[in-house]
Amino acid sequence: MNIIITETNERTDLTIISDNGVNWVADLIGNTGALSDGQFVWSEEENAYIASQHTYDWWARYISDSEATDAEVEALATKLGVDIGDVRERIADYSVRLGNDADYESHRRDAIAAMREIEEEIKIYTIVNDRYGNEAAETTVADLIQLAQENGWDAEFTETHRDGTDVIVDNKNEIVAEAK
Repeated sequence: MNIIITETNERTDLTIISDNGVNWVADLIGNTGALSDGQFVWSEEENAYIASQHTYDWWARYISDSEATDAEVEALATKLGVDIGDVRERIADYSVRLGNDADYESHRRDAIAAMREIEEEIKIYTIVNDRYGNEAAETTVADLIQLAQENGWDAEFTETHRDGTDVIVDNKNEIVAEAK
């Protein structure tokens, strides 16, 4: 996406390339409304978008953060041996749960927090599985409370969970362990 910075008349561009080699930055920016709200103004004469330095810098940082996040999501999915779509879905769910799904400023922060949450769940699953083996599915709430105490988790028991599962949540109301 060709851009001219208003303050300097510098020509530059923004680029984000998909897995199939397509530059989709105009779609990304357009989907936010930034191509129609005045952040970027199309110039037929220049065959480029006109934007302030501030707008360009913000989007350049967002794109850089987005690419870094994508690489980290892919690495986590590979490390865990799960589908990358599942990790992306968990990140989206995390943002929705926090009410940040439309807040572009929080995307990277939410993605990092969601990936930490996934890694923590895997750690907890591993501890439960190591302790109870094939009986892990039969883990009781008392077992989970004992695990929380033994591992120093700042956790308390609650029975409220969307599918009726007994869970232990931390003081941020995030699930740290669960029992069916």
